[in-house]
Amino acid sequence: MQSSTAWKAIATTLVLTSLVGCSSSSSSDSASGTQTINAWIMGDGTWKDFYSKLADQFHQENPDIQVKLDFIPWDQGHDKLITAAASDAGPDVTTDGGRWTTELAVMGALEPLDDFLNDTYKKDFVDAAWETTQWKGRTWGIPQGFTTTALFYRTDWLQQAGYDHPPKNWAEFEDLAKKMTHNHHYGFALVGDNSMDTTMFWTPFLWQNGGELLSKDLKKATFNSYAGIQALQFYVDLYRKDHAAPDSALSTKRNDANKLFTNGIAGMTTTGPWFFSEIKRDKPDLPFAVAPYPVGKQAATLATTDHIVMLKSAKNKQACWKWIDFVTNPQNSQAWNQTIGFIPYRKSGLAALANTSDPNFKVLLNEVQNAHAYPTLPDWPQIDDEIANAVQTALAGKKAPKEALDDAAKKVDEILAQSN
Repeated sequence: MQSSTAWKAIATTLVLTSLVGCSSSSSSDSASGTQTINAWIMGDGTWKDFYSKLADQFHQENPDIQVKLDFIPWDQGHDKLITAAASDAGPDVTTDGGRWTTELAVMGALEPLDDFLNDTYKKDFVDAAWETTQWKGRTWGIPQGFTTTALFYRTDWLQQAGYDHPPKNWAEFEDLAKKMTHNHHYGFALVGDNSMDTTMFWTPFLWQNGGELLSKDLKKATFNSYAGIQALQFYVDLYRKDHAAPDSALSTKRNDANKLFTNGIAGMTTTGPWFFSEIKRDKPDLPFAVAPYPVGKQAATLATTDHIVMLKSAKNKQACWKWIDFVTNPQNSQAWNQTIGFIPYRKSGLAALANTSDPNFKVLLNEVQNAHAYPTLPDWPQIDDEIANAVQTALAGKKAPKEALDDAAKKVDEILAQSN
């Protein structure tokens, strides 16, 4: 099956086997002349509280526009959105995981936003965040959430291991992980399940070792380079040779890794700023600190970006753009970042927090300068799956790192050849 048509098969299956069950597909004009925007927000809880208030505020400032919100759990968001977009039953505007945006764009489901932007608009956005909105020379979304990742470590375990500083390089990281491992305690909460979480936390090691995921023209896989093989061998050694990660690593997702850390089972984990609120809620007295990823040949970390996008089927596009612009303006974007604990995606937001007194959050802020983003490709979710499968296969000992990555690279090359 050609990858360019893969979404159609997926969407058709989902349409036949599931019910989207959300709002109608288009905005409408009521008898009173009020325009209604149907907007989806990925997330619940904190997302619902914040965006409900934001929609009320928007209506007060724009009494002729009503925003009707539906909140979609993140783990259901991708399938619901693809299904809805394929059947023209989607909302007018939605937030999405940034990696979904090009997938929706290639379906023809999105409205490009360039006509709403002036020349200076994008200058206030962090480059690593803005780049994720670009595909084939057009702008398909606006950043709406942005994070970097770093190393969270137990300060008391660090001292007990004889260290007076967090690991600065791979050798120190491996040594510290081994020293923290004893009596059913482990040095590293390694994420190794067969999902995007595994790609998310292994890829910084690839970049740090000088590797890249794909060629510059995005036509060939390069994660199976010598740098990639070394990076995966490092991961495999931590798990299989040093036994510095729990046996459950092959089924560990990022939330599981966070639990291993807060429950005192693992001394280090790699994660993002969303973890602060979890620690504060579950283990407010946990002695921990944050450091940059231990460096291989160069510093690198992953930046992830959520977007807000407009559907092609939206009728009142100017009203939709008003909502998008309102959500992402400097004031509201900063309010959201402070609410959820994310990194500002606007440069003005970064500047406002430059003198933060929180040393742990400052580490994640500083990591923006080392941030890399995934390639913006419609087939990225499939590529992400192949990389995660290769990492897990090597961790399980079913294939050597080179064989696992080479096999994945062949499949990714086929995906890319079909989509180009």
